[in-house]
Amino acid sequence: MNLVTEEAMSANQLIINTDVSASDMAPMLEKRQPWRHEISFSNGLKTTDFETTTPFTKEPLNKIRALEKHLPWKELAGGRALDIGFNAGYNSVYLAQTYDMKVTGPVLGNEMTRVLYIARKV
Repeated sequence: MNLVTEEAMSANQLIINTDVSASDMAPMLEKRQPWRHEISFSNGLKTTDFETTTPFTKEPLNKIRALEKHLPWKELAGGRALDIGFNAGYNSVYLAQTYDMKVTGPVLGNEMTRVLYIARKV
């Protein structure tokens, strides 16, 4: 199962597939609020169900999709990427899933990085 749906990636949205129930995931997402990006989960939860910040982006893949137009992705596919300040990891997931890249995302002291772990299991 792909972590992010193809439909979501084509619309610059982030919808993460998960087997975790909404009732199990909600307390963890609430603990990590406020949210700066809209992330939807296949269990029906969205980060907009919780406290958000201003500014707030509904299309978190916009930046990576804009960058995509200017780099030789066929040559980079299967390579490595460094996603500095990766926050919730949506660009890392996109690069790994779309271009089969191995991505490293260092960030210091940011609880938001656990969102992908939450999606996989509680």
